[in-house]
Amino acid sequence: MKTLGKYEIIEEIGRGGFATVYKARDPDLDQVVAVKVLHGTYADQPDEVRRFLNEARKAVKLRQRGIVRIYAVGEDNGVPYIAMEYLPGGTLSDRLHGEPLPLEAAIAVVEQVAAALDHAHKHRLVHRDLKPANILFDDEGHAVLVDFGLVKSLAESGMTTEGTSLGTPTYMAPEQAETDAKVGARADVYALGVVTYEMLAGRVPFEAETPLSVLHAHLHDVPPDPRALNEALDRDVAAVVLKALEKTPAERHQSAGAFAHDLRGAWEAIQEAAQTEASLAGQYEQVQEAMKAGRWGLVVSLCVEMRGLDPDYRDVGTLLSLAASRLAEEEERRRQERELNERYAAALELLENEEYEQAIKALEQILDQAPDFQDAGETLEKARADLEKARLYKSALAKLADGCPDEACAHLLALLELDPDHAEAHARLPEAAQDVLAELEETQAEMERVGSENEALRARTADLEAKLTEALATLRKLEPEAERSRSALQTARSQAGAYDSLLLAIEDRDRDQMLALAEELAKSDGSGANRLLRRLETKPEGDVWTNPQDGKEMIHISAGDFLYGDEKKTMELPEFWIDRTPVTNAEYARFVAATGHEPPKHWGSELPPKEIADHPVVEVSWHDAVAYAEWAGKRLPTEEEWEKAARGTDGQEYPWGDWEEDRCNTKEAGVGGTTPVGQYSAGGDSLYGCVDTAGNVWEWTVAEEGSNRVLRGGSWRNHRGLARCAAREWFDPGVSGRHLGFRCVSPG
Repeated sequence: MKTLGKYEIIEEIGRGGFATVYKARDPDLDQVVAVKVLHGTYADQPDEVRRFLNEARKAVKLRQRGIVRIYAVGEDNGVPYIAMEYLPGGTLSDRLHGEPLPLEAAIAVVEQVAAALDHAHKHRLVHRDLKPANILFDDEGHAVLVDFGLVKSLAESGMTTEGTSLGTPTYMAPEQAETDAKVGARADVYALGVVTYEMLAGRVPFEAETPLSVLHAHLHDVPPDPRALNEALDRDVAAVVLKALEKTPAERHQSAGAFAHDLRGAWEAIQEAAQTEASLAGQYEQVQEAMKAGRWGLVVSLCVEMRGLDPDYRDVGTLLSLAASRLAEEEERRRQERELNERYAAALELLENEEYEQAIKALEQILDQAPDFQDAGETLEKARADLEKARLYKSALAKLADGCPDEACAHLLALLELDPDHAEAHARLPEAAQDVLAELEETQAEMERVGSENEALRARTADLEAKLTEALATLRKLEPEAERSRSALQTARSQAGAYDSLLLAIEDRDRDQMLALAEELAKSDGSGANRLLRRLETKPEGDVWTNPQDGKEMIHISAGDFLYGDEKKTMELPEFWIDRTPVTNAEYARFVAATGHEPPKHWGSELPPKEIADHPVVEVSWHDAVAYAEWAGKRLPTEEEWEKAARGTDGQEYPWGDWEEDRCNTKEAGVGGTTPVGQYSAGGDSLYGCVDTAGNVWEWTVAEEGSNRVLRGGSWRNHRGLARCAAREWFDPGVSGRHLGFRCVSPG
């Protein structure tokens, strides 16, 4: 095996006009190296030998991954050689075949070579012969700069000045072609720019038949735009490359690293633009789907986000205007529906108070505006019937008072045709019939006494007899119902008296009397009285307190046992206070104003829209809820605290007991969003008086489920099964949504 010094030559791996490079083995270190040998024709020429050894002396001073490592310098039989790092990845020339490299791959090479050049320039050394053949790759694919044969030290001469041009014409800076020009670090920047141009365009900027023609082009010609050779190349990337090829050194990048930085910046801008375009395209598709579904609020939100990325993107401006208009129409419809609901509730209250004429007028106005509104039509018919029954009964009483029992009897009979179970009519009809009978007997006696054959009197008598016969027949027919009605009336009157006493006890705040009366009522009225009794037993006196920080009403929950979870396990809790309602948008706005906290996105400003001020705040994460609680001097509830406040002590399924319609805002209600807090009060409240603990919004708690946080109560998006007091859900604490809200607690 042929050797050179101690190195065992394996094979030739490169040859130039000045030297040959061999792959060799270092037996001492048992590693592969590259050995560069000066051609024999130059071995006895001192200047060439000095230049050859200068390469090792200059390179050995530079310790950087992108610069070839020098191991040794030696001489064998008068032939000088340099042992250096073996680079198995080949040269950049091997990778260029007249076709552009991928932009990201080219930028990686530029960054690695630029780092090597900056290191050399920091040590005041200029390479002066940068080209693809002098850029090799190590076994990890990292670019390494070799061949420092033309390196000139700036420390020795201030700026490099040569009497002759040195380097490779295709990659030489203009100043290298001028014999009296000073060659500095920006000559290497120019050469790196040429190499980059070739990687991105597939060829060098200047090609000619002779080296002198190429040098002339570097000195005087404007480089062609690389985009003419590679249409896919970005304009900003091309501009960065052409700046590196400026004729005047001062107009180029100030360093190789600056050139690489600008190139990377242009590439990242391309990536960011592509990501933005992809994001916009995805959002635009969501906008189309949301429009088909009529989700105008989502369309507005998406369009606002898209305009933030690109104000002129497609027809987003037009779609935003359309969606805002449709959203306003929906809000107006919802406002009208809320107004109709309020007016309908007022009409029902009028009916309960037996103010029939006012109720009928209100219902007629509602149906004029919305002919199909809920069951208003049926309610109106019932109201009219109730008004007629009240009119007949009132008229019957008046006729009895005026001494016209026959007419009173007729009115009561007409009333019983409308309502066979009318207890008061049953009670009054016997009295009216007796009066008719008395009048008949009196008339007959008068006839006998007078002996008159007065036709009018006979007619009157016949009429009275007919009415009496009808009344007596009706009495016999309705006798069982009348007895039941009289009994029901007596019970109702007794209960009314008990309720009147209970109201007086409530006004006097006599708790013992209230409990005694409620227990008595529960024997005959098992629904309302039992519910009232549970409330009296559950709620202590003085159970409402207003927190001074956020001005929010809080409910007192007394200490003691309660049934928890689906298993109804007995648990004990100390006393505590809990917000009566979920935190509203208006209350959250005070927190935002006081602390500068980020408001929910759907507000569109620092304040919520007025129409949702009394709705529960949504689009708040667990962290947002904790921040509010800390500001208010409170905390989020535990699961156990929340469930006891919502469920009471006896483990009922829903805050009011068993499931009933129109008690809460779940998917069954069909609202499709949040409702004002307390819209379903008092029927939907818990026994403690807590509002909206079923439906409307899920409420954050402090409880953990893995890395998530637990929520309670269900929302408008969920079916009633998730509105049960024991139902649970959990989300990442950073998640926010249109169905997530919260309420706070304070210790007792």
